[in-house]
Amino acid sequence: MTDNQHIFRFRVAYSDTDQMGVMHHSNYLKYFEMARHEFLKGLSISYAEIEEGGVIMPVIQANVDYKKPVFYDQVISIETCIILNKGPRIVFGASMINESKEVVCTSKISLAYVKQTSRKACFPPAIIKSKLINIKN
Repeated sequence: MTDNQHIFRFRVAYSDTDQMGVMHHSNYLKYFEMARHEFLKGLSISYAEIEEGGVIMPVIQANVDYKKPVFYDQVISIETCIILNKGPRIVFGASMINESKEVVCTSKISLAYVKQTSRKACFPPAIIKSKLINIKN
């Protein structure tokens, strides 16, 4: 695993599934977000610190490619990396992998760096720049 990769594991909860025992499509984004947060925490970056500095990071685009169903009680791994961190945008790529090592879903999620007061795009705050300086994308 490199500095630009993080693995997040979870077990599919019953409450995340539909009547067929398959994880509902809306929950994939929830888990991708959790994995993204853990990736940043692993780099000692917290959303709270970023927001205290007057910057927010809204999702501006989310692409999800569902390849195979995910079922109740399966243990799933999400491998997350930064695809792009340039200007006012950061893009995360992620793969959801089942216990058989099959990729069941992929995502590409773009966030913008935005000034909290003006709601205008801005460059990443110093806390992010300094901690992502060695990340290759």
